[in-house]
Amino acid sequence: MKRTAAGTGDSGKAGCDDRCLCLQIRRAARLVTQLYDEEVRRSGLSMAQFGLLAGLHQLGEATQRDLAEKLTLDPTTLTRNVAPLIRRGLIRKAQRDTDRRERRLQLTPQGLAELKAASLYWRRAQDSVRRTLGTGAWTRLHGLLDTVLGESRTTP
Repeated sequence: MKRTAAGTGDSGKAGCDDRCLCLQIRRAARLVTQLYDEEVRRSGLSMAQFGLLAGLHQLGEATQRDLAEKLTLDPTTLTRNVAPLIRRGLIRKAQRDTDRRERRLQLTPQGLAELKAASLYWRRAQDSVRRTLGTGAWTRLHGLLDTVLGESRTTP
């Protein structure tokens, strides 16, 4: 990839054009997030909260560092987003017997129940996006995102 002077595109104009991959991905992410958020909010959770609960459920029990890594969040953002879920009783901090300094996060029974309830709305959003894109584009998009994220998936 050929680099150009800082702040300029190939045309020599300042900034970037509407084909900037970063900006296109950010716009698409906001649009998709809004769609999922509209559905998931019916459960009383935001999509960000749903993602935290789902990530923690997948890990079982995790340190904040492990959860931040799984969700590709910086630790400060994770701490800020986990705090309201702890206050609501959806997540609890647990201490390990081996290292009293290490705090681990766990879903509470109430957190699991709210995650399951919100999953119905998440599924509606997921199905809507899948229908809109069509199976072929859905699968290709997942493949491209897996490549960008350095992941491999056995099922779309």
